[in-house]
Amino acid sequence: MKRLIAVLLIGVMAAVLLAGCGSKGRQAGPEAESIEQGESAEQAVSSFLTAIKNKDTETASKYLEKGEKLDTAFEEMSQWGPLYEKLLDFDYEILGSKEEGKSANVEVKFTTYDFEAFFMKMVSDSVDAVLEYTMNALGTIGSNGNLGELDEESMQKIINDIVDKNIGLLSDKDQELKLDIDLKKDSDGWKITKGDSITNGIFGGALEEMKEAFSSLVP
Repeated sequence: MKRLIAVLLIGVMAAVLLAGCGSKGRQAGPEAESIEQGESAEQAVSSFLTAIKNKDTETASKYLEKGEKLDTAFEEMSQWGPLYEKLLDFDYEILGSKEEGKSANVEVKFTTYDFEAFFMKMVSDSVDAVLEYTMNALGTIGSNGNLGELDEESMQKIINDIVDKNIGLLSDKDQELKLDIDLKKDSDGWKITKGDSITNGIFGGALEEMKEAFSSLVP
């Protein structure tokens, strides 16, 4: 059961735009040079968030520090179907900014769905699903007397079914969260230094709450 919940939290939360809004790997290529040199820090944040909403990973990656990319995160994200679309259906408002030399801070208000309630319901339903799976499996114990494990494919199906069952909970965009986003300026323009803050905004603050609540279950 802990394994299923860990997969749920890692697959739905950690892999979805986590690891600093990208994963370390391929260095930024020549396309990074196309960032508008005259952009302010506010414009850079706005361009990044608009690209995220539009699933434009190439443009969004230009606003991250070199060595980060979004392609893998979005590939993993797409498997969640309707949840994928809900996560990207956030609104944002730039509230103000402060620039000092090559450092800047931009305050952003995110408005999105109540993902905390959604994920809590998913965890509850996953526990019930595992218990049901186990009870059904008791009647088909192998000749060696061992109960078969819940494999990755079965876990993925359970989670997909739970997502489809509960997606209706994400109907009202009533969660607001204000965040400060830090940037640094290099030869290519303003770059976001802490993508995980933006990720938490996209989740309406649910990310940190869920990670703390289930930290003992996630490796």
